[in-house]
Amino acid sequence: MKSNIFKIILVLCVLLALCGCSQETGSFFDATEKTVESEDGRLSLKLPGNWEKSKIKLNPEARLEVSSQNDESHVFVIDESKKAFVESIKLEDYYEILIENFNNELYDCKVSEPTEIIVDGKKSILTEIKGSTGDSRVVYWLLAVDSGDSFTQVTGWTLESRYDQSKEEILDIVKSFRKKVKASSTAETGAKPKESGVMAVKSEDGKMELTVPKHWNSKDEELGKDADIAVTSRSEDKYVIAVYHEKEQLDDNITLLDYYNLVVGNVLKTMESYVVSEPMDTEVNGKKAILAGIKGTASKVEIAYWICAVESEKSFAHVSGWTLYSKVEENRDSVLQAMKSLVINE
Repeated sequence: MKSNIFKIILVLCVLLALCGCSQETGSFFDATEKTVESEDGRLSLKLPGNWEKSKIKLNPEARLEVSSQNDESHVFVIDESKKAFVESIKLEDYYEILIENFNNELYDCKVSEPTEIIVDGKKSILTEIKGSTGDSRVVYWLLAVDSGDSFTQVTGWTLESRYDQSKEEILDIVKSFRKKVKASSTAETGAKPKESGVMAVKSEDGKMELTVPKHWNSKDEELGKDADIAVTSRSEDKYVIAVYHEKEQLDDNITLLDYYNLVVGNVLKTMESYVVSEPMDTEVNGKKAILAGIKGTASKVEIAYWICAVESEKSFAHVSGWTLYSKVEENRDSVLQAMKSLVINE
């Protein structure tokens, strides 16, 4: 599979080198989306751009708390070891304990019919709860997850008056919950640890620079034939390239949007089917840029592809990143972080 995707990407890179490219935006490739983790890094939630870690701790038992920037909606995660319960307890029992707590804390508590779903590959129970706390009517979305060695409670809430505009956003965050399996030590597994930290990778002429993890290949020679910078982690199916064009090499009246459209158009010609996100105006390290994401199929392989066209005073550049679509959830953040690190030196 890796050789197949690599051949496909080489075709894309040849076309991209003739034009310009790469980063992301849009619904399924929202470039503003970010992942936040608990202090130990084991629990995580995926947030839209208008959410962040809570500035004030609202629940003393929570391992992770996040809030909307207007501070009107919140989600918290509580993870409880199964050792704290009787051995025979099941997810359904844990859910009933949580519901009992809500009934005790809320006035006029109304609980919707629970739904069994799968979150993070684990059996989970989701429900909606409405009730009053003092003078306020509040709506909660409660997710109970059987996380293997623990039970996890993920709860989102907002004022009932904000129900319509907040429901889908909060549910997306709640259902984005992930818990990492506790890593075994390298002494136990015999695996070679990845080198930690980051490194700066410059083009030969010094006009562009990317910052990537140290364990990445800083000069992928095969991929770099048609790029000024080519960095990869092939074992993880992560690929990023950057290409530089001086404006004097291009048509006098070409705009950033023209450059972006040229790049995307040529990429799409290589694909059998595709979905393109809406382009988004943004900045990359102070430079005007346009970002978009593509989910495409080439030679029956699904690829997640990000494109960012960047304009500086003297040049246009594009930085592109991609991975297998099956790995988009685990690879998106690191690929985009590498792309967004682009610096143009003129």
